[in-house]
Amino acid sequence: MLDQEYNRSARITLEEGCQTAPFAITCGIYGWMVHTRFLGGEGDPRGEYSRMKKALARIVDMIPAKNADASLTPISGAISDFVAQFP
Repeated sequence: MLDQEYNRSARITLEEGCQTAPFAITCGIYGWMVHTRFLGGEGDPRGEYSRMKKALARIVDMIPAKNADASLTPISGAISDFVAQFP
């Protein structure tokens, strides 16, 4: 249904008619994480996709450049919060 890449660093996909549930949203940040969320027939899958896409972009924007000397702890925490927010 929908498939977008963000800043060459992340991808999010909304699928319909999955074996496990009517909808699935799969997202990942390259080199960091992959997460799939299954949605029932009720609710607004496109709205959830949009919410997840915005939250994913915020995490990507936190990741320092490859040569930057920065702590990765806040990013790991943000990923954990993301998975908890979008189970």
